[in-house]
Amino acid sequence: MRRSSQSRRGGGGPRRYPLGGRAFPALRSYFTELIAARRQEPRDDLISGLVRAEVEGSRLTPDELIHLLILLLVAGNETTRDLIGNTVLALLEHPEQLALLRSDPSLAPNAIEEVLRYSAPAQYMSRRAKAATVVGDARIEPGEEAVLWFGSANRDEQVFRDADAFDIRRANANRHLTFGIGTHFCLGAPLARLEGAIAIEALLSRFGGIRRADNRELPHMPSLQHRGVRSLPLVVELA
Repeated sequence: MRRSSQSRRGGGGPRRYPLGGRAFPALRSYFTELIAARRQEPRDDLISGLVRAEVEGSRLTPDELIHLLILLLVAGNETTRDLIGNTVLALLEHPEQLALLRSDPSLAPNAIEEVLRYSAPAQYMSRRAKAATVVGDARIEPGEEAVLWFGSANRDEQVFRDADAFDIRRANANRHLTFGIGTHFCLGAPLARLEGAIAIEALLSRFGGIRRADNRELPHMPSLQHRGVRSLPLVVELA
């Protein structure tokens, strides 16, 4: 499941595309069988709930169920893990911010907001235009696809002072666009924020010392859309 989930990440060059292509049929087959099993024998779980869900007499189609479950698998696993990893890495790269957070753990929620701005786990999202519009000097026609780089918007100097600086006390850190905006705002945003803050608070309270195991260049995931490292070896000391 983890390999399939990672393979569904966007971007990464031609060597990665075949992996993503093979992952989708495998996940589709797996969830098709799981959905059929829950239809026959419902349980007290998410999939059974989605199968039973009904709005104004309408239920999710098999394709909608499968795509929703794949989305939940990737979004609930990959991006949250990257958020936690990016937070640890940012704190280690800015020891004064790590010391500040240790001295005042109540800053953890805002530290997560700053990481979501500074090193967003997801860097862009694409949208298809329903009507002709103009953005800057570019004209977008109906049906054309636009790629929205909120990783870039999160460094907008007109919104964030010293935008390239990592500051866990930044007053407007939560103005980032990492979770999107409007109708398609990320449904899992509250959970991701909570998971990130709890993970960092637990890490700092349990370990009195945290440092990288070595100074070798970290291997990042080969993806344009997702930002995260493959691994982050650490040396820790119990508090």
